[in-house]
Amino acid sequence: MKKVSSIILLFSVILFSLNSCDKDDDVTELTLLTLTSGNVDLYGATTAVDVLIDQPIVAVFSTNIDEATVATAISLTKGGSDVAFTTSVDGATLTITVTGGLITGTNYSLGISAALKSTQGAIFGAATVTFTTIGVGIDTPPQSDNQVLYLQFDNSLVDVVGAHSIANSDVLYTTDRFGNTNGSGSFDGLGDIVEITYSDDIHNASMSFSCWVKIEAMPDPSRHLFGLGGTSGLFVEIGNGWIKPISLHLNEGTGESPAINWMDAINGGGGEPTAKLLYNYEGDIKA
Repeated sequence: MKKVSSIILLFSVILFSLNSCDKDDDVTELTLLTLTSGNVDLYGATTAVDVLIDQPIVAVFSTNIDEATVATAISLTKGGSDVAFTTSVDGATLTITVTGGLITGTNYSLGISAALKSTQGAIFGAATVTFTTIGVGIDTPPQSDNQVLYLQFDNSLVDVVGAHSIANSDVLYTTDRFGNTNGSGSFDGLGDIVEITYSDDIHNASMSFSCWVKIEAMPDPSRHLFGLGGTSGLFVEIGNGWIKPISLHLNEGTGESPAINWMDAINGGGGEPTAKLLYNYEGDIKA
C-alpha cells in the first residue's frame, strides 16, 4: 500500500506541475503592434516626419494593458524637456493626448518603459520612438539666444519661448500654409487684435521684429499689422496698394507729428497682396 500511495502522490505532484505550466502559457506576451498619429506611422523602419500637431498618439498592444501602470511607463520629451499629456486606455489601445497640442517643426521622443504591464501581468519590453512634426519649427530660430517672444497662432496664443501673457485678444483661426487646421490666425480688420501685456524685454533700445502676413485683399483705409505701443509708438501699417513699414509716433498727448513716416509700394501697388517685413530699430522710443 505504501508503494501505491507513493505513486499516487508522485502522480499528483506531476499533474499539479503540468497544470501550473499551462496557466503560465496562457499569459499573452505584451508587445506593441502599432503606433500612429493621424495617418502617420510612428513605429516604422524610419523616423516619422510631418506629424500633424493636433492629432493624438494612439498605441495598440497585443493584449489589454493595465491602466494603473501607464502613468509611470509613458514619457514624452522635446529637447530634453518633459511635455505634458493625458492618457486614456480602452482594452489594448492607449491614447496619448498632448496638452495644448504639439509644436510645429519640432523633434519629439516618446518612451514606453518596462513599467507598463498587461492586465495579466505581462511586462512590456520597452521602446523609444522619435518623430518630427510638420511645419516650421522653433528649435533653432534666428538669434535664438536673444529671442524673447514667439506666438505661433496655432489655435492658441501661448508664448513658446518666453513667458509673456496676453492682455487682450479677439482672433479666429484658420488652416495654415502646411494644411494644419487652426494653424494660423485670421484677422478681419474690423477690431480683431492680439495685445501683449507690457514687459521690459520687448521694449529695448535695440530690437528686431519679423512679421509674416498674407492678406485676402488690400485694405482701404489702411490697417495696422502690428506695433509697439499702438498708434502712440512704433507700428507697421498696410493699405490700398502700399505698405508703410515704419511709422513712429512720439505722441504723449501733445499732438506731435510722426518722427518717421514713409512708405514703399508693393509691386507698384498691384500684384499678389502678400508681404514679408523684417525691420531693425536702434534708438530710443516712448510708447
